Amino acid sequence: MTTEKPGAIPVVLSVSGRDKGRKYVIVFKDEFFVYVSDGKYRLLDHAKKKNMKHVRTVGTITRDQAVWLADQPVRPIEVRNSELRKALAGFDSIKPEKGDKNG
Repeated sequence: MTTEKPGAIPVVLSVSGRDKGRKYVIVFKDEFFVYVSDGKYRLLDHAKKKNMKHVRTVGTITRDQAVWLADQPVRPIEVRNSELRKALAGFDSIKPEKGDKNG
């Protein structure tokens, strides 16, 4: 994975598995795995655990776009997931590399 700017949330593309080609935001990271969410198929409360080898960083979302991370009272989960979907909408043009095969 590439280095990330402080205060920016990385956007990753799944390059392996059933969800290949899907864009996610990294919600949590540990030594070997990342926990990702897209706000639609993988909600923030049920982030997907992915091996770091199976994702590729494609960009970042700034803190201004990531309003769900602001220090505010907890909001209903639908609102946070919808905000996540809106923030990821700018990455719709990103597609997997041509050498990748499905399955």
